[in-house]
Amino acid sequence: MQKIKLVYNIIGRHGPGNNSLLPDLNELEYLHNNKYVLEPTSHLQNILDYRNNDLFELCTPYSLRADDNFLYELPWNTRAHGATAFSEMAGAVLEGIKHGNGYIVINDSVDPLEIIRVEDFLQIADAHDIPREKIIFLTGAIDIDNIENPWGIKIIVADWNEMVISQAVNSFVDFNPSQHKSNKFICLNRMWQHHRVHFLWKLWKLDLLKHFAISFLKTEPVTGVSYTEKLPQLAMNFFTGEELTTIEHDAKIIDETLLPLVVDDTSKLNVHQSHSYLEEHTKYYFYVVSETTFYSWNNNSFNGVHASEKVFKPMLYKMPFIVIGPAGVLKALRKKGYMTFNSLIDESYDDIKDDRLRFAKILELISDISSKSSDDLDRISTAAAKIADFNFNRLRVRGDMARKELIGKFLNLFGKHNESCFNNGWI
Repeated sequence: MQKIKLVYNIIGRHGPGNNSLLPDLNELEYLHNNKYVLEPTSHLQNILDYRNNDLFELCTPYSLRADDNFLYELPWNTRAHGATAFSEMAGAVLEGIKHGNGYIVINDSVDPLEIIRVEDFLQIADAHDIPREKIIFLTGAIDIDNIENPWGIKIIVADWNEMVISQAVNSFVDFNPSQHKSNKFICLNRMWQHHRVHFLWKLWKLDLLKHFAISFLKTEPVTGVSYTEKLPQLAMNFFTGEELTTIEHDAKIIDETLLPLVVDDTSKLNVHQSHSYLEEHTKYYFYVVSETTFYSWNNNSFNGVHASEKVFKPMLYKMPFIVIGPAGVLKALRKKGYMTFNSLIDESYDDIKDDRLRFAKILELISDISSKSSDDLDRISTAAAKIADFNFNRLRVRGDMARKELIGKFLNLFGKHNESCFNNGWI
């Protein structure tokens, strides 16, 4: 079977392969023979696991043949490249996408489907006469069946975040479930998303912080803005009336007397997708997942339910969890074959589409759990262990399963059906 080519995405200091550069043949030969030197970190290449199967192979833009089947990936922040996305693309790649067997893949798999990103990119693609059916948006939105597609492009779900966490299952070191619990909740926060800033404020306001091991940095990452500035700015978009009368005063107190909030050590608070504090996690009854997205009031930007790597971490840690995320995320997880904890706690918040009401319901649930005795929580924890074990084992198989499903979708693009994948030991 002819392999599908994964064309080097040499973007940044190494490229991209620019028509105007007239590359030296010796340099190309070096590139071809030393792929690891310039090989980028690519979600698509890693997801397809090209090193461990004979379905895909890497190649440079200049080694493409006219009859090659290929995928050319652009990174998720495509807008940063603007109009240069096509004007700097190697001629063989551009021709293959327009007239041959090539597809351009916009890798948005680390985020929900961002509609404004799709529309911005399509304006550029149309200006360069790129057929829309040759454009694939790889998305992290896991309820793809509910996403409208008025653009004539292909939208494919890549369960990248699920695959990442599942890779840690085999190295998991089990813990003693009967160990003494340090507190009721653990909640880790990195970037200052709207709902995370609001959540910290509400926990403080309702005197619930004493039940939490929670992380929160002193200043907003990247911008360096203080909590005193940020909370009033963000709350104006969401809270009204009496709640806002003390907002500036509250923000200043939190800023000056509480922050930074640290779970174990500050060096770990900035580590993305870190699994390094497993022992620390398991000292708590519940894992509160502060998801990447929560609010849907900006409907022109986001669509679809997104499950980042964060929602799979408590499954790795064998912990019951509450998700501060978009409506329907628990339902989507159950559709994937996972179990949630609706037999033990009130998960009705997942059905509430109104962001304000869902936010209030989550706080109500946390307040209810906070009021329970240690004996009650131990009983819940014992009952939750069976569900947690099931999720851990489901996570073990789902990572490989999700990769196989994605490979099958890409094979079908080129008329290579799942039987081909099966014959190669994949499906």
